[in-house]
Amino acid sequence: MHPKSEMTDAELISAGREEFAQIFHKYADAIYRYAVRRVGVDSGEDI
Repeated sequence: MHPKSEMTDAELISAGREEFAQIFHKYADAIYRYAVRRVGVDSGEDI
């Protein structure tokens, strides 16, 4: 297995909850921006 900094997204998800948090933080801003563009600010914040 790779060091945490070199792990793939799939490896991080499989590794456990703390490692999954890395995935969440990595993509959270992009997902939020996408949601806001698709459904507006009010609903986007709920997603």
